[in-house]
Amino acid sequence: MAENYIPPDDWLGNLKDSLKESKSVFKLGNDQRRDKDTIPKILSVSDIQKGKWDTDRILTTTLNGVKRAITTDDLKAFKKNIAIAKNTFTGGMTAQQIINHSLDIDRERAREQITMVVPISANRGVVRFMTNAGGETPNVHRHYVNVEFLHYEIEASSADTTARQAALNLRKKPLKIECDCGRQRFWHSYIASIGGFKFGVQETGFPRIRNPNLNGVACKHLLRVMQEIVSGGAFITFMTKQLEKGKAHDENKAQNKTTQKNAEKIVKNQSLRKNNDIIIKELKKAVKNAPKPNKTAKGTGGFKPNPNLPDPYALMKSQFKAMGLSDKQIDAMIEAAKNNA
Repeated sequence: MAENYIPPDDWLGNLKDSLKESKSVFKLGNDQRRDKDTIPKILSVSDIQKGKWDTDRILTTTLNGVKRAITTDDLKAFKKNIAIAKNTFTGGMTAQQIINHSLDIDRERAREQITMVVPISANRGVVRFMTNAGGETPNVHRHYVNVEFLHYEIEASSADTTARQAALNLRKKPLKIECDCGRQRFWHSYIASIGGFKFGVQETGFPRIRNPNLNGVACKHLLRVMQEIVSGGAFITFMTKQLEKGKAHDENKAQNKTTQKNAEKIVKNQSLRKNNDIIIKELKKAVKNAPKPNKTAKGTGGFKPNPNLPDPYALMKSQFKAMGLSDKQIDAMIEAAKNNA
């Protein structure tokens, strides 16, 4: 998918339908996992521990980069990879740890393709997020991510913090994750399951084809959500409201939903920030490639612009004007680009 992917205007859809839709997509994935034609193709933990499997099952792997039939040596390698993953990831991970342990390609896709994320509902410490899709799957415009904040009950019960302080604390606490996309399901769900940070139905099938080396922990949609948890304002506003309700209830019970109007406002603000990032990036590129001014004779004032060359910023200024930016904003952006070129 092209760099700086921009989703369709209607990707958010109607939030009234989102709960039903998200439950449906997660259920579909779980049903496919249990399908009678799928189960024989799954390499289970039991198979790996025993070091053998039913010879009627022809299983393959891509370990070492080539698709081929699985051998007993492969099972030993899988067992070793599982042990390493279990020792690395145990009992929940923080949002920042998930980002740190992710693959470069997933971080890059999250940065370039997943431009918007909205917390749409919560039940106690479980928050459902929606992100735009990356444009790689036809007719799929959004994905759902579930995050369980494992310290929600502690923060909601504490008399020493305000709701906002508690929400800020949750940014750095362990959580469990789940995404409805194929990347998470087939590449990373097994790692999350054995590491103790998989939310919902646990994955017991070893990813012998897609990820036999057990690399990475999260897809691009999850990584965009993790970034929102680490530093996003929309998450703090939403979670503060959730914790206000939780702190007011004897058993910390709370439910929260984002209205359509607020969701559209969040998306609009995120879209503006993304556009500004793109503009700054293009500005830096233009400054770098702009013709250099002519050098004057020694002692006559250093450099002066060449009057025969076009102003490299004129077109940008007119484009920014059309976007509704003020002269002060335009001058500040161009100056920032010059300083960072």
